[in-house]
Amino acid sequence: TAMLGVPTSHSAREMRFGAKGSLVVNLSGKFAGNWNSFESGNGGSPISLLMDSHHGLGLSYKEAVSYGAKFCNEPEHRHTQTVLKKTALRPIETDSKKLARIQKMVGESVSLNGTLGARYLKEHRGITNTDNLLIRFHPKVYDSETRKQYPGLLIVAKNEEGAIHACQTILLDSTTANKLRNINVVKRSHGNQAGCIGLIQQGRDNHVILAEGVETAASIALIYPKATVYSLLGSAHRLKRLSWLAAKHKTSTLYFAADNDGANAESAKALVKAMQ
Repeated sequence: TAMLGVPTSHSAREMRFGAKGSLVVNLSGKFAGNWNSFESGNGGSPISLLMDSHHGLGLSYKEAVSYGAKFCNEPEHRHTQTVLKKTALRPIETDSKKLARIQKMVGESVSLNGTLGARYLKEHRGITNTDNLLIRFHPKVYDSETRKQYPGLLIVAKNEEGAIHACQTILLDSTTANKLRNINVVKRSHGNQAGCIGLIQQGRDNHVILAEGVETAASIALIYPKATVYSLLGSAHRLKRLSWLAAKHKTSTLYFAADNDGANAESAKALVKAMQ
């Protein structure tokens, strides 16, 4: 309830949210804790709700796990229903409105060089040359948590047809140029990223490298300036819906650069699943 607001109906079996009760959270049975939205078609576990860009926060898997752990361990988040104002679930954007918002954000962004975003990559990530990076900079990203605007990186996510359907922003401190530290969610996804990927560097040979995070992708681009480098925007789970990349680049080999989180990491499991 802390994220979705006050339920419109509540029984021992389920809670429903939204004006029409279209989002259901199961409270009992085999699927207790899972949720499903009949309006957007999304659903899954509590972690997937945090990752969902329609109803949740649009976090990556790592961020969702960290946020969820922090949320559960902080006493002030317990029994939040007793102190919530009686406000309905925030309206779900239609696809057209969502796309218009994302297009507006991209249109407001500028090229990276000479901006606070370039400072962040150079001073705090050790990426000394940002000339070839297709990462953009947005001077005023609106943050729904604090209801304030912050400067940040903006990464455009396109689908198989080359259409912009989503983007990701990373909020920055206007003084230090490092990631913003006084808010819970620094990296946020906007729009529906299914089947989309962020192009970080357009290469000049047939090597195609996929990296999880934006910073990892930028580091790889620095090492391999002739390769085409993409970012999965923090979630290796998207690999399953990106098989079109091989055909696009006319290659049978895609290289995946995972974060060094161990063989049992979610990214490693997602990679194995995508290859099956």
